[in-house]
Amino acid sequence: MPDRIHDTTTTTLAQTEACQQDDWSQEVVPRLPVGVQQQAVALKAFERSRQIRCATDLLRGLLAYVYTVHSFQHLSMWSVLLGMADVSATDWRKRLQRASAWLSWLLEEVLAASTAVSPWLVRGGWRRILLIDGTHLSCPGPLGMVWRVHTAFDPAFGSAHPTEGDGPTGRRTVGGL
Repeated sequence: MPDRIHDTTTTTLAQTEACQQDDWSQEVVPRLPVGVQQQAVALKAFERSRQIRCATDLLRGLLAYVYTVHSFQHLSMWSVLLGMADVSATDWRKRLQRASAWLSWLLEEVLAASTAVSPWLVRGGWRRILLIDGTHLSCPGPLGMVWRVHTAFDPAFGSAHPTEGDGPTGRRTVGGL
């Protein structure tokens, strides 16, 4: 039976965790808009810190949920293994549900900062160009309906407009498009 003092698994995990934390804080956090934490509090995405230290950790959990893990239970285990937060799957789900207004603000800020007023739009004489994303979501159940969710981004003004699906048709817009 190995002696705990000479067990290197813990050391390796601690080193990996330190590197990942440094990568996140050095590569991603500086590229976020100024006032991310204050805006998360103002839009009620980050009311109580409890185990999640800051709004950027909430964003990190969201990105992990979207790109890596397959359920809130996996997200909970992932965050514990990384040493980021020791919260339940239900707590992650509730926090991410409350974060939608903050995430919309964050998306608009990041996109607006990257485009400003594009000179190629002015030179080309174009009045308005919309970048539109259409995502299809399958609903569980016997009918298996597919909902369409659209988001439009206007590079000239640096604003994103969500559109809302009207059942399987997805034709009603929200935000004045």
